[in-house]
Amino acid sequence: MDLKASQMSLEMSWNSKIRKHGGVKALLFLTMLSTVISCLFSAGCRKSTPVTVAPQTPLEAVVTNRANDPAYVTALKENRTSQNVLARENHAVKAQLAVCAERVKAALPPGADEAALKAALEKDPEWQALKGREAKVMAEDKQKLIAARELIRARMEREARDAKAVAEGKAKAVDQPKVAK
Repeated sequence: MDLKASQMSLEMSWNSKIRKHGGVKALLFLTMLSTVISCLFSAGCRKSTPVTVAPQTPLEAVVTNRANDPAYVTALKENRTSQNVLARENHAVKAQLAVCAERVKAALPPGADEAALKAALEKDPEWQALKGREAKVMAEDKQKLIAARELIRARMEREARDAKAVAEGKAKAVDQPKVAK
């Protein structure tokens, strides 16, 4: 049987069923089928309500590399400069102490030992003044060093917080140009 003959027999069987069972059942079937199809199409074609997006607050701009933070680099430069000034002053005081020690040693008799030299230096007012100045410079230098360490520690903690905020999407990394050293 060829394709055309099979189609013909299908049409004839359908037509015969309609005639045999009457047009009411066929009409009822077609009505239900069209209703189901129209319901399916209308369910997918509804006009959707637009999605409202809440306005986002702008993200905080943070520097995640402390070497690119101009305020941090400037503070470090100022601290380094002040430490260099104190180091020069300390070097000058040590040179004056050496000159003073030589002067006192020259004033001692030729066979004097180190204990005699130390005792003579303790009595010398210039030596005492230089030792006080040296202690003051060393204390200032120590304070500058502590301040520099605190500055670095605080900036490292802030850098870690900023990197975490950027990773969580709460902040935006600002890529500032490298600061000239």
